[in-house]
Amino acid sequence: MKHPLTLLATVIAIALAGCASGADRARQVGSIQLDINGVSSTQAEADDGALLVEARNAFNASGYQALQPYLPRLRAALDHAPASYPITEKRPNGSYVVRTSDKEDGMMLLLITGALGGNSSGNSSVAQTLNVYGGIALILGSDAVERNAFADAHGYLDRGLALQPANWELLAEKSAAFLGQNNWRGALALADKTLDSDDMIIGMHRDAFLRKRGFALVELGRLIEAREAYVEAMKANNDDKISQSEITYIDGLLKGGKPQGSAMVTPGGKQ
Repeated sequence: MKHPLTLLATVIAIALAGCASGADRARQVGSIQLDINGVSSTQAEADDGALLVEARNAFNASGYQALQPYLPRLRAALDHAPASYPITEKRPNGSYVVRTSDKEDGMMLLLITGALGGNSSGNSSVAQTLNVYGGIALILGSDAVERNAFADAHGYLDRGLALQPANWELLAEKSAAFLGQNNWRGALALADKTLDSDDMIIGMHRDAFLRKRGFALVELGRLIEAREAYVEAMKANNDDKISQSEITYIDGLLKGGKPQGSAMVTPGGKQ
């Protein structure tokens, strides 16, 4: 498995150097201008982004049932997504945009892109904006997983991954779809492929995919390998209570305990 630790150390050093003042809208890190409130590039993207935010707010307030009135418009928005919509993009004026709604992911992407994307003078302008079409694919896929409409879920998630192959949230939701189908081998293959990625942001969420790997291995009866996966997850995240619980469960099985039914896998969830 690949670990982008050298680049991570570089990025953390840059971050620490620039954290003296965090209150400003735009942050100066060396000669890198980081704008954490970037704007959409087209009116259509802005409108679709507003729809996504409204749908997410409804979901956060009242759950999946509240999403239902938004689904037709979300599907229509995904239908007219641009052919190219990477997480990190260089624009014609030489500036960069990073698309994510996660604050920690966003700051890391801003720092990485700014550090590596400077012009000949060492200057770089990087803006963070809402990941509109990745987010729409995710919310449609998550809703389909919740309804056990797994073919639909894979369809939406694959469309998002065609735009953003390293989107860890889409990959995690696709794993949830495989697990919901009891497709343990599919979930395991996806976890292994993801864990082999050298993408920095995927590396920040390594523990999530180790847990998914462990879960699939338990269901396949490969208990020693499953235990090793959960141990690795705990190394990646010291506060990983789920992995600790699974290790205890596996230890019981290895001592002759009876297996329990498969845990409920929530869309994009922790398992």
